[in-house]
Amino acid sequence: MYQVQNLDVGNKVYKIATGRFIEPELTTIQQVKSNISYYQSRLIRFDSVQFIDSELGETFADGQNQTDENRWLMDCDGNTVEIRTSGYANFADSILPSEEKEH
Repeated sequence: MYQVQNLDVGNKVYKIATGRFIEPELTTIQQVKSNISYYQSRLIRFDSVQFIDSELGETFADGQNQTDENRWLMDCDGNTVEIRTSGYANFADSILPSEEKEH
């Protein structure tokens, strides 16, 4: 993931819009892995994936200490991808989902 370090947010970041919903792009783990430069920093959505068994019961990140965490998703074909959640995310302390949810 590209990151900018030592940025003075108060003086160098300009908000160009608020309240705009961006539809996530539906993709697969295999598509992301085969074209990482295209998907870098895009809002995406996976269907039919789950967190790997060894991470069930964990949280997305550590919101208490505001520490980022990496977790692994797996699809039905056994393809995996690492995802990262910021410790500042409003859902950081939420337990990883362990069953299929209807959306």
